[in-house]
Amino acid sequence: MQFDLRKSATDAAYIAVGVGVLGYQQAQVRRREAQAKLQSLGSDARGTLSQQSGTIRARAEGIATNVSGTITNAANTAATTTNPRQFVEPIVQQIKTHPAVNAIPGQIGKAIDVGRDRVQSFRGA
Repeated sequence: MQFDLRKSATDAAYIAVGVGVLGYQQAQVRRREAQAKLQSLGSDARGTLSQQSGTIRARAEGIATNVSGTITNAANTAATTTNPRQFVEPIVQQIKTHPAVNAIPGQIGKAIDVGRDRVQSFRGA
């Protein structure tokens, strides 16, 4: 048997090309598998995030509702239990006794009385 260098080189080249083509095809198959796996993981992650964000949103809305109710109750309690007279009467007395007020005949006193009446009617006292 004789050794043919040309035929051996051609066969080696065909084998190298064939191995390269098979390797490329195998890489494509693995790429597609990895891509499908990543899409599946992404879809699962989106679903989980959506679910968790809904849970967080519901909890935050519940907390906001509770806080809002607490603030409203505190404001209502403060408005109904605080007597504004204790704050207003000293100022009214100072205004009535001020010399400049006494110089204006009765107009300021009337305005003060109207303002006091409005506060009392608003408060229901």
